[in-house]
Amino acid sequence: MAPGSQIEVDPAEGQIQGVQGPAQPTQQTEPTRAELLQLIKELKAQNARLIKHTTKRSATKVKVAAPEKFDRNRKKLQSFLLQIKRYLQFNQAQFDNDAEAVLFASTYLRGTAEA
Repeated sequence: MAPGSQIEVDPAEGQIQGVQGPAQPTQQTEPTRAELLQLIKELKAQNARLIKHTTKRSATKVKVAAPEKFDRNRKKLQSFLLQIKRYLQFNQAQFDNDAEAVLFASTYLRGTAEA
């Protein structure tokens, strides 16, 4: 309805005057070839940025300090086991099986703990 217009009711016909009918549905047009090519170009650029970001991020791996040597001091046992567990979790790709992980852990035993 235009600004300043008024709605009137015609009592003889019982119809409302000054109101437009229902809105006509808008027609959606298919994208043009040029628009599709532009969209493909934008998606390729976005994909390249995502690949670059993913590759760059995976190259910076979290490094966990090697465990301290264990010499059978009972007060240090829990700390040693936690360090070994943490190291093995972050470097699990290095070990093909449990035997290799145990062998690795055994290299950190010293003194009577080694015997």
